[in-house]
Amino acid sequence: MVAASLIRYCLRRGRASVCVQEAVTGSNVLLRRPWQPTLCLQFSGSERRVRSAACRAADASQRWIFHSATATFRPAIDAGLCLDLFQAGHTEAEAAEGGAQAQAFVGADALRAALSGGGGSDELTLDGGGALGAWPCVGQAPNERFLFDRYMGRYCLSVNPSVCVMEALLGTPLRLQLPNSLECLHSDGALSALQERPCNASEPRQQWTYDEAALVFRLASDAQRCIDFFASRLTYGVWACRDGQEINSQQQFRLDEPRHRFCLLSDPARCLQEATSSLLY
Repeated sequence: MVAASLIRYCLRRGRASVCVQEAVTGSNVLLRRPWQPTLCLQFSGSERRVRSAACRAADASQRWIFHSATATFRPAIDAGLCLDLFQAGHTEAEAAEGGAQAQAFVGADALRAALSGGGGSDELTLDGGGALGAWPCVGQAPNERFLFDRYMGRYCLSVNPSVCVMEALLGTPLRLQLPNSLECLHSDGALSALQERPCNASEPRQQWTYDEAALVFRLASDAQRCIDFFASRLTYGVWACRDGQEINSQQQFRLDEPRHRFCLLSDPARCLQEATSSLLY
């Protein structure tokens, strides 16, 4: 899902013009913070808080819709609200006077509780102050506009590009092999080089999930560990996932659809492929 540019259709009338714009609404998706692969953003309804909770695809409170015309994320259960950065340092009166450019609501009870930690450790409070929540949408407010970073696969706030969300796209477990190999990649559980072992459908140490948003393969039994290319040893291994960093090309794989392979961003000649069903049983 890529944020579309704002499209307007204008009727010229002398030196002025009258314009309308598309109201494009995308399919609902799960969202997560970049460093939280198994936790999704959950809207808490009347409290207008947003929490991190274990991802559940069937939970409507974790579903968000991207509105491309305004570049906003809206809860699927309440399209009148937008995912918003509540910032500290403003009063309700200042926010009201500032309009869309000063959309900060620290006076609201929900935000006051979030910033004080009253909602618990799962509140999406930020190190630099403020919190993520949901608030009635305001046209073109930078606190609610998310711009798509094509390189990192993230949506980052216009007012603060360090605050980002991304789609939670963990696939079903699969097994991987080197091209032309008859064996599967096997982890011994440590942060070390991967081994090649006979493919075993019931072996959890051979199961991986492909995170389409972060472009990494995660160990199915531990989402904090990813396949990493050890350049000094010219081999694949398992290491702590670095999908929260700006540069992570030694862990990122992009699908080469014509060849049915996943190839390293840092070296497209080095690829992995899914083990065929004939090798799994």
